[in-house]
Amino acid sequence: MRRQFICLGLSIILLAGCSGRNSRGVSLKFVDALDLPCAVDSLDELVAPQTALAVGEYESAAFLLETGEPLNQEPISLKGLPADMSVEIHRVAPYRRKLRGEREITSPYLLERSYTVSAAAGDKAVYYLTFKTGAQTPPGDYPLELSLAGASAALTLKVRPFKLYEDPDIFYGAFCGARDVDITPAQLADLAQRGFDALQFFWGSVSVGLANVDDSLAIDFTTVDRWMEDFRKAGMAGPVVWSMGNDHRSHLENRLAGLFNLSRKKPETIDGKTLDFADIHNPRLNSLLKQVFLAIRDHAKEKGWPEIVFIIYDEPTERLMAEHEDRYRLLKSFWPELRIYGVTMDRIEWAAAISHMVDIFVANGDFDKISALADSTGKPFWLYGSGSSRNAAALRHSYAWTPWAHRAKGVWFWAYNYGNGDPYDDFDGSLAESSASMVWPPRTPGDPPVYSVSWEGMREAADDMRYITTLEYLLKNSQSSRAGEIRAELEKIRASVPQGRMEQVLGGEAQDRVQVLEGRKYVVGLREKVAGWIEELLKEEKEPFGPVRL
Repeated sequence: MRRQFICLGLSIILLAGCSGRNSRGVSLKFVDALDLPCAVDSLDELVAPQTALAVGEYESAAFLLETGEPLNQEPISLKGLPADMSVEIHRVAPYRRKLRGEREITSPYLLERSYTVSAAAGDKAVYYLTFKTGAQTPPGDYPLELSLAGASAALTLKVRPFKLYEDPDIFYGAFCGARDVDITPAQLADLAQRGFDALQFFWGSVSVGLANVDDSLAIDFTTVDRWMEDFRKAGMAGPVVWSMGNDHRSHLENRLAGLFNLSRKKPETIDGKTLDFADIHNPRLNSLLKQVFLAIRDHAKEKGWPEIVFIIYDEPTERLMAEHEDRYRLLKSFWPELRIYGVTMDRIEWAAAISHMVDIFVANGDFDKISALADSTGKPFWLYGSGSSRNAAALRHSYAWTPWAHRAKGVWFWAYNYGNGDPYDDFDGSLAESSASMVWPPRTPGDPPVYSVSWEGMREAADDMRYITTLEYLLKNSQSSRAGEIRAELEKIRASVPQGRMEQVLGGEAQDRVQVLEGRKYVVGLREKVAGWIEELLKEEKEPFGPVRL
């Protein structure tokens, strides 16, 4: 199921003016979406606003509406859209978010689909226009006029003369909280459309059925097979990552121990967390665990599932190193091809300590040293971090320019849809949804998912990476002397991507940190520079460049 867009009519009567209030007290002005989420009054009007996108790309523009008198179902209209162009409109609804230290803030955050406006006198609201080119949209600059209740504002829409290249060696993935089957086909389609190919679940969210039948283990793949088919139909390629446990609980082994009444490890508190563990040295438990893994291996091969990668214990370095190594040896003894995802967090010391018991290094800091360790051991390097509640500029820095600078091939974020209780209430449980979700369930069953400002920012991060890999594809296949000069300039940019300071994320522990920059909007200039180089090479070269050239 694809996201539904509408093409707005072109025969619209508009009144003069760009952003001043009209006789009804209504004003429209385009503002910088990179600033959201933030207070409405802190948004600055853009001078000569422009939105640029490649053919096949999505791109958003934000505008601020201020009302003088009440509005009732007033239509939002655009004039000047090119052929084969569609646009989706969302009101950026205020959301009361929980901050650290029992603080809170209410600011525009959730995207509610809306093509008309009903508002009280004196209202202020932010809206997103999300443009999508079709295959037949002609490149060029298009002056658009936005109108509402007699007010108008101007926007230049630039359609770039190329398509974006999809590098098969780089993927984006999301941590998920709800059961796998709760990720709907609509959400899977949205993930794929935004460039996400991979999902990750703790074992309690995985729909592989386990049961004790006459003291024998019965394994049922019926439900997960249906989900894998939805995953495939959405166009997602994988991998799918399943986690046996976290940093203090052995989810899968606990499940097996409970089914067969096997012994549990005596509770022990280490570094502030009490271990909730099965006795991983119990021979019966390990026999059952082997049965589960071999069944997954054989069934996945038979059904053509995407690659299944396993986390043994998430973030094991503080208290589970011996247990992690024991499980690694056991799993590799009967399934040597299985890749084990190793969460190193943000310290080279931890990465070095688990190097011999992981197959992939996955870091949220100390990127230079950990990526160098990955290179020296011949293992892949992936990157992860928290994306929830962050603005688009910060997300583009953390999930496009930073992984590119460190040559990470996989990019993961926390988290897609974690929550408890009322998903629209940050204050009704121990977990604030805004610290662990990007997408909210529909308010009305059957409606589309409700997106967030941060989720739009993640789309832009994935697109930044596509711009970079498009340029790299052209440079790899170009013979011109200019290509060599651009290649050298691009390497200078790689070396100059700023590091920023590390801050603890909302809802995270001490090691859950992300980079924070003051001058984060550098990402806009770098995308424009890369896009300009792409256009330059396409003009200079006669090569067909099939995936890129129109």
